[in-house]
Amino acid sequence: MGIVDADYGNQRFTGESDRDTSVLGKEGGPREEGSDMRRGSPLMLDALLVPRDPRGIVVLCGFVMAAALGIGALLVGDPIGYAFLAGAAIGYLFLQTRMLPALIFLAVALYGAAGGLAGGAVDWVECVVALLLTLVALFPVPAKYRDEPRSAPSDTPKEPVPVSSQSNGQTSAFLEVPPTRSSTKVETLPASVPDAPSHPLAIHSIGQLRLLNSNGDLARDLEGKPVLAFMWKYLLARAAYGAAHVSRDAFGDELSPGMSKSTQRERLRKQLYDLQNDISPALAAVVRTNRSDVWMDLKETEFDVALLRQLGERVRQREFMLDSKLADEVRRTLQATGDQEFLAGFEELENKVTQARGTAGVVVAQARETIASLRADLASALAEYHDAAGRPEAAIPVLRSALDALPHRQDLARRLVVAYLKTDQAALASEVRRNFDLKQE
Repeated sequence: MGIVDADYGNQRFTGESDRDTSVLGKEGGPREEGSDMRRGSPLMLDALLVPRDPRGIVVLCGFVMAAALGIGALLVGDPIGYAFLAGAAIGYLFLQTRMLPALIFLAVALYGAAGGLAGGAVDWVECVVALLLTLVALFPVPAKYRDEPRSAPSDTPKEPVPVSSQSNGQTSAFLEVPPTRSSTKVETLPASVPDAPSHPLAIHSIGQLRLLNSNGDLARDLEGKPVLAFMWKYLLARAAYGAAHVSRDAFGDELSPGMSKSTQRERLRKQLYDLQNDISPALAAVVRTNRSDVWMDLKETEFDVALLRQLGERVRQREFMLDSKLADEVRRTLQATGDQEFLAGFEELENKVTQARGTAGVVVAQARETIASLRADLASALAEYHDAAGRPEAAIPVLRSALDALPHRQDLARRLVVAYLKTDQAALASEVRRNFDLKQE
């Protein structure tokens, strides 16, 4: 991902290659701004890529005046109006560079001076204003509005490798200042957050979403911000599926489908800023970024899907069948997660935010299938335990629940047939054989 020179903060013409995904709001893209953008017309400002720094605003006003002068000149039949309009358009495209806007304003000043020397008193006003705008244009873009800090390491790895030396488990070393912010905050969280929780965040994603820490359930606050909730849940689904990292380009395309890559990148920067500053610090702390990727680091959390996977590993590593203690743990886990959906209601959120034009729904579906497979493995092990203990009837509901979620698992269907036969339910055993195309055993 290319980096714009620190003195040229606009990323409209960076030469970067684009990679991927987007979210649409009412105007074609999601606009979930921070507290300083809650009012006004952020959608229109973002669509027009209006700068937020004072220098950029003054320079933009200068080009608006130049365009107005051009239109006025054309209305009276003066072809110089075309030159004013062309200069205003070029200046807008390279708004936060320094030399090009300065040269355009200088040319306008010289034109005004020529008119003044020819006897046009008003032209002297045009000359003076253009000279002042030339000086403003020569000022560097303030550091807090640049796309990247000068100190960003040039050898930052392109691969999504988390930085192990981060303080307080915060996001990666790649800092990113939203170009349209009036705040000096960067895309990552501060090294220390005063109100950060003292114990791990507990994420209950199977069934009703619950995000618990010492401050209570944080899910309601997150759900109140649809775009940020979509981003957070999308990253959570990728972590649950086992493909936590998503490229910035892909994430931008997921959030703003159908838009230009430069617009996607600019929106993604602001959306990531909001994601790490407008939600609870405990939720923001698990979101990590570097130059190329965004991902969710859940190592320091109690994530129900991760706990399910860890329990499955413990079961697989045993040389013999389950003992009573482990069997009881498996039973309780299956009961707690049975007949409940991972990120329930995500499809409605996806439709609201992106009109389901991206691949987020597919990612969530893959995560759900992964969870169903983890549960099926546990169900198989528990059914074997019940069978060995002489309680085949106890295995039947466990196996049926797993088969409802994964009907292609014939190994579960065979265990269910055996359980039916051992409980004198031959008719049901024959029905299972037919439904799952099992051969007579």
